[in-house]
Amino acid sequence: MTVVVWKGNKLAADRQMTSGDSKQEGCKLFKVQNSAGNECLVSTTNNYSSGIALIEWFTLGEKVSEWPVFQSTDDWARLIVLGQQGIYFYENSPHRLVPRGDYAAWGSGRSPALGALFVGATVQQAVEASIYHDTGCGFGVDCAEIPQL
Repeated sequence: MTVVVWKGNKLAADRQMTSGDSKQEGCKLFKVQNSAGNECLVSTTNNYSSGIALIEWFTLGEKVSEWPVFQSTDDWARLIVLGQQGIYFYENSPHRLVPRGDYAAWGSGRSPALGALFVGATVQQAVEASIYHDTGCGFGVDCAEIPQL
């Protein structure tokens, strides 16, 4: 339960961490270096601990042969990456998926975020719309940008 929003060179995520019927504040947006030493922004949706492990897989070189086994289970995570090569994400395979268009959103709050982006919202405003309209989103917004693509 979350929302991650991309537009241009910016990525944003809410801070709500949900576990069963409990929620707490956490961070889902990170600056990391890929294996080539380039700075990237990354975020995850779905299972948080699997997402953190997937970020480690990414920073260690994205080797297909080392694709985490949990990605084939119900505990899989989505990894969203924004770097100088643009935006892409991983779901249930070690192959990059590239969204088309000028913006995208992932997670339970994607519908309000996409509506907000459609009418010209910033990534922060789109996450705020999700926090207002989706019970799986909350606790504020983290935003970051990379140098212009």
